[in-house]
Formats: sequence, structure tokens, C-alpha cells
Amino acid sequence: MRFNPVDEVPSTWVVGSFFFVLYFLIGSIYAFVQQVQENQNLFTTGGFFTIESFVFAMTYPILAGLLWWMSFKHREEIAELLLNVPAPAEIPQYLWLAVGMIISSMGLAYLMYYPLSFVAPDLVQKWFLESPPLLYWDEQGYYWLGNFVAVVAAVIFAPMVEEFIFRGYLLNRWTLKLGPLPAILLSSGLFAFLHVDMLGAFVFGVFLCLLSMKTRSLVGPIIVHFANNLIAVSIEWMDHLWWSGFAPMTMQDFYDQAAWGVFGLVVGLPWLWWYARKHFLPLAPLLLAHQNGGQTPDSQAIG
Repeated sequence: MRFNPVDEVPSTWVVGSFFFVLYFLIGSIYAFVQQVQENQNLFTTGGFFTIESFVFAMTYPILAGLLWWMSFKHREEIAELLLNVPAPAEIPQYLWLAVGMIISSMGLAYLMYYPLSFVAPDLVQKWFLESPPLLYWDEQGYYWLGNFVAVVAAVIFAPMVEEFIFRGYLLNRWTLKLGPLPAILLSSGLFAFLHVDMLGAFVFGVFLCLLSMKTRSLVGPIIVHFANNLIAVSIEWMDHLWWSGFAPMTMQDFYDQAAWGVFGLVVGLPWLWWYARKHFLPLAPLLLAHQNGGQTPDSQAIG
């Protein structure tokens, strides 16, 4: 049974396009630019950051164009997924979920990387603690263009394109092929694989899958994703401006700030559990309704 037009697009095309653009096309461009910079040193640090921001931002328009081409014959029906706009009273619930996601992500990051740091400290240092910043400035300038492009890509482009891929195309296609629960786990797992905080991203993906099933729309997940990324960017900006600057976090810094991880687990996980109990449980009727391509009695509203 069809759930919406995007479940007719083969998942291999979607996943293949995503990895081709992200790792081959954009990855090749980035590697080329980086090699030129290392060999010829054409740009200042700020200038190179601006170029990197544009390369990063290119990912999403290219992906959006490919996805639009693959599902062009369903364009009017796909538009309806974005015309199912939530009522104003529902918006605070989405923002509430985004805040809970940010808090819990701090705890889940520590839950994953703190034990791992004792076994593979170099991996944690390189993969997690030294992950490149989204924002950058120095004594030579604020590089407004590069920072603006990076923020637009992370806060606006990424939520829209990623929600169409993971909660639009893959969730519905894999529900059709495998069932709703495997579809949630697989799409969220793939989403997590592309993020540094994999455990937090997996939980984030699961909640947005359930929200998409509940509302039968991508608008709610996009709003939550937008708010989540906006809060994350704001925290990074404040950290660079007032706290750590641009010095990479050391392993000792990571251990010294473990209280934030405890805070994230103690506050964030009950926050998410409360939200899930209020809006998604019992889970079986929601999964069954999605598997049947139908709606639960209250599927049009989350508040």
C-alpha cells in the first residue's frame, strides 16, 4: 500500500545519490581545494574557511535537485506533504522536543564517547573532540560571508533536505518493503552514521520518524530539525565567543566537563520519555496506522 508518493522512489537511488554527492562529488571537491591550499597556500585561514563553507553548502542544493528529478512526476503530491502546515498551537510542542533533543544529546555524547575514551582515546580525540567548527573568525576578520553560508546550510538547507531523505523517502520506502519498525531503525541508523554524535543522532532520527508518522507530514520534523540546529549553532557561537574560543577540546577538558554529560542524561532522557509518552505511546497503533498508510484518530495534531 502506498503511504505517499515518495515511497515509489527506490531507496537504492536515494541512498546512492546521497553517498555519491556527499562522499564522491563534494568530497572530491573538498580534497582538491585542500590539496591546492597545502601546495600553493593561496588563501588565508579565513578565506579557506569561506571556500569550505561554500563547498559544504553545495551539498544540499545538489541533493535537492537529484531528489526532485527522481520524483518529478509526483511533484504536486510531494508539495502536499509541505502544505500540511501545523496549527500555531502545535509549534511550541515541536520547539519543546528540539530543546529536549539538545539537552539529551549532551548526555548521549558522553554516554558513547566517555567509556570509549579509555579504550581508544586517539579515536575520540580525532573523531569527536577535534571535529571541525561550523563557525570561524579571528583577529583578521569575522568572515561574514563564510559564516552566513555555513549557518544557512546547517540551519535551513540541512533540515529540509535531510528530512526529505530520511523521514520522507527512506522511512516510507523501507516501511513498504520491510515494515515500520525496521524502517525506523534503518533510516535512523543511516542518519546517525553521518553525524559525529551517532548515538544522539540515532535517538533524534527515531523521534522524528515517529513525529512524521504521527502527523503524516514532514513539516513537524523539519521544524524540530531547524530548531535543533539553530540552538546547536547558537551554543557553538557562544562557546567560541565567551568560553573556549577556537582551541580544540583536549581529553582533559572532556573529562573536566563530564558534569554536562550527567546533566544531559538526568534531564534530557526523562524529557524525551515524557514527550514520547504524551505523543507517541502506545506505539503499536501508530506503527500499524503507518504500515497501513492510514491515520490514527489524532494524527493531524500533536498538541
